[in-house]
Amino acid sequence: AGLGVIPSQISRQKPIYSHKLHPDEHERRMTACYAPYHQQIKAMIDNGLLRGTVILLDIHSMPSQITSGSADIVIGSCHGQSAPAWLSTWLCDHFINKGMKTRMNSPFAGGYITRHYGKPNNDVFAIQIEINRRLYMNERQLQLLPEWVEMADMLATMINQISQMMQNDNAL
Repeated sequence: AGLGVIPSQISRQKPIYSHKLHPDEHERRMTACYAPYHQQIKAMIDNGLLRGTVILLDIHSMPSQITSGSADIVIGSCHGQSAPAWLSTWLCDHFINKGMKTRMNSPFAGGYITRHYGKPNNDVFAIQIEINRRLYMNERQLQLLPEWVEMADMLATMINQISQMMQNDNAL
């Protein structure tokens, strides 16, 4: 679909390149970017597990036309396979309490990162959070709106609250 590891399209609408990437360029990107990125995620998870449960938040943006206004936020837990229900519910409630229309696992249930790294039985919880771009940017001009500051603050507050919960509850 052109939206994989090395995307060739923007939101299935516009090609990024005027030609196909040469296989050497594809290999260079996989070696220089993809492999080190996943090595770093793995190292961070391993380091976090030394202290207890790890929560990996894979935060993305989604084009506004995908949900046709029915969702501001989509929480993906691979239908409960990558994180426990209490965490998904807490995240949904967090965004709902901020006035956001929130959906669970539809149209995005989670991608490679949530499927690959989310291992609740091994104390690694992975959640994908899709944020509707219309909340913080002009999608046509690809420019941030002033609302971006509020969205960034909301995400920072969410992360701080999750961190506090994890510190206060060693029984997770």
